[in-house]
Amino acid sequence: MITENFLSAKNSRTRNIWVAALALVVFVGLASESAAQDLGPENIRQFLPRGDLYKQYIADPLYRVAFGLQFVEMLDNGIPQTGSTRYILQAGGRLGILRVYPDDRPELGWQFSIEGGLDSQYDRGSSDDNIGWNGKFGAYLTTARENGWSYKLAVLHNSSHLGDEYIQNTGATRIDYTREEIALGVSKNFLSYYRVYGETGWGFMAGNAEGEKPGRFETGFEIEYPEVVWNDFGWYSAADLSSWQERDWRLNASFQTGLFLPMKERMYRFGIQIYKGRSTLGEFFKSDESQISFGFWVDI
Repeated sequence: MITENFLSAKNSRTRNIWVAALALVVFVGLASESAAQDLGPENIRQFLPRGDLYKQYIADPLYRVAFGLQFVEMLDNGIPQTGSTRYILQAGGRLGILRVYPDDRPELGWQFSIEGGLDSQYDRGSSDDNIGWNGKFGAYLTTARENGWSYKLAVLHNSSHLGDEYIQNTGATRIDYTREEIALGVSKNFLSYYRVYGETGWGFMAGNAEGEKPGRFETGFEIEYPEVVWNDFGWYSAADLSSWQERDWRLNASFQTGLFLPMKERMYRFGIQIYKGRSTLGEFFKSDESQISFGFWVDI
């Protein structure tokens, strides 16, 4: 019956919903099986753990979920009828559901997590009118191994929307940018303070089938030196590069540097970010932008 319903679906959106549901079932099954492989009398099961075994990418302006506020100066503005200064407001985080790890080694093992959040942009030169926002959520299976290796499998959702004030002022209409994606990532920590990573994503459902394409690649490098200022603040720098098939594989580049403060299992960051590439609002993904910003972020 399921096969018949799938084959007889009247439009691609219905078929894509079936694909999304199947992907989620497979994902949960993989999470359960992977965790079960490491279960044993010496393993610890921890519900609602803090943090994750695969850290978010510090300088990623497109997929990172956090609480944050950025004051942005546009060097090259790709969004029509907007000013040269903006606010970017972020809200959200990642919640660990279950971690399974060897006795006395909570930094290793397997973890299942979920996340949700939004990124919203405001035009400072036009009464702080809302330009638009991205809504994000996802489910993650992550694992950390010996010698600094960690891996992730994720099912991700990213949908973009225009702000009511921007629509009223410009008459723009939404292109329905919505992306459902399966992502695979690998990360390597080395020499205590350094990290490199690589990730590929494949979109399996698109809101705008004419403009969106499935392929995505990402890579980056991070440095974090703890307790270099007043024995409390650390210094960090991070670079992130990404390329999307829907943009003909043109490169997006982001660099962020500043100070960080670990406190009560949370990470507070104060830094400067430079970005050049596609608009970070999905509704304007065809537009090119360059910007520099000062920001404050909290990873929870």
